[in-house]
Amino acid sequence: MLAISLTLTLGRHLANAVEDLQRHMLKVRQGRLEATLPVTSNDELGDLAAGFNAMIQGLRQEEIIRKLFSLYVTPEVAAHAITHGAQLGGELAEATVLFADIRGFTTMTERLGPEAVIALLNRYFEAMSTVITAHGGLVNKFGGDSLLAVFGSPVNAAEDHAARAVHSAQGMLTALKTFNADQLARNEPELRIGIGVATGPVVAGNVGSMDRLEYTVIGDTVNLASRLEELTKTLKISVLLAESTAMGAPDAMRLNPMADVEVRGKTGQMKVYTLADLQ
Repeated sequence: MLAISLTLTLGRHLANAVEDLQRHMLKVRQGRLEATLPVTSNDELGDLAAGFNAMIQGLRQEEIIRKLFSLYVTPEVAAHAITHGAQLGGELAEATVLFADIRGFTTMTERLGPEAVIALLNRYFEAMSTVITAHGGLVNKFGGDSLLAVFGSPVNAAEDHAARAVHSAQGMLTALKTFNADQLARNEPELRIGIGVATGPVVAGNVGSMDRLEYTVIGDTVNLASRLEELTKTLKISVLLAESTAMGAPDAMRLNPMADVEVRGKTGQMKVYTLADLQ
């Protein structure tokens, strides 16, 4: 009888341990990494619980690294790196590039302290990035007071990339109005921006060395978007679209053609468009 009782007790202990492990494994599958198993014995079950806890600790460290990684690259780039590895090289893709710049920011920074400048830029970039991401864009680069976004790259492919970029440009101007209202409430200067958008081939990929890589897009389309943004100052308008973008987004919203312009680095004049609501 004693042997039977011990066998039943041991069986219940083993069954409870297995059920406990199953419950904790379910939590892990759900992404809940706070759970640990108590190590109550020095036998195989104790080793199993200790091994599970070591696995959880490793997963927590990976989660911390992943969250830190996401602060420096977008989720799309992170997923692309995980799937394809950190390899040098590029892919040719048809995409739409949006380039935005704050007007007169250099002069503005002379009146603000360094901490105020960084705080202002962070709030501005947060507002603009939210709009771009909502329209499926990838914020590829921040440079001083400018930002570069791409729609339709290999990591955020979309057939309607031109239309997404056009809607994003409009959304950025709307978000800027809200941002400037907050600026006035803070007794801080309002911002004005220029946006250039161009559609065409880009080379997208990891650029740099094996010690330090950056996922970026390069090519004439990127340069054109930047040059169009420069022209917004001359033409005193907030948004300029290349003809390629306008043709790629015929139903996005009302677009108006402007007088042909000369674009730095280009031969002859180019057709450009703007958002109808801006005229």
